Amino acid sequence: MKPYPFLTWSPPQAKWPLPLLLCLHGSGECGTDLERVAQHGPLLEARLRRRIPFLVVAPQAEEEVWDPNRLVVTLNSIEHRYRVQPQRVYVTGYSMGGDGTWALAMHARQRLAAIAPLCGGGDVHKVKRLLNLPIWNFHGEQDTEVAVAESEVLIQALRRSGSKNLRFTVYPNAGHNIWTRTYSNPEIYTWLLSQQNPHPLKTKQ
Repeated sequence: MKPYPFLTWSPPQAKWPLPLLLCLHGSGECGTDLERVAQHGPLLEARLRRRIPFLVVAPQAEEEVWDPNRLVVTLNSIEHRYRVQPQRVYVTGYSMGGDGTWALAMHARQRLAAIAPLCGGGDVHKVKRLLNLPIWNFHGEQDTEVAVAESEVLIQALRRSGSKNLRFTVYPNAGHNIWTRTYSNPEIYTWLLSQQNPHPLKTKQ
């Protein structure tokens, strides 16, 4: 299985190894024109502001679904190619990418320090796999494309299971596009960096 193609960005004069932020796009950026993945999200913010202290990696899916197995292959490829901090591997994504963020975390929880899914959903029957994984979830209250209930059911299940490090931001009167306001806010990057994976699963060389 081949990794997804991806674009990268790193801070000017970066001091390696760097934390890794894997950013999963929505359905509108699918295809084979790789530059489309820079239209939204942390990669766009990094290019505009150059204040994001991560190796930012934005893969591209050809079809409108993220395959968690292929995302793991992509993570392996990134970690073999770049010097990243294994205890600081983060995933975020919006819409279809929010779904992909949940799916990857449920599939490979030990690889990750924290996730920040936006306006997505996932399999509530697998959510216990994420017990105590730091999660900051975002959704628009008036989202008509992915109902806020898709997030609520996952967060409620995690809380019932006793998961502690959870944040759930619901934007009042907001629709589906919450990624612009979320990724332009430095607080999300500060929060991600404050999380570490004490026992990261190492990739096989």
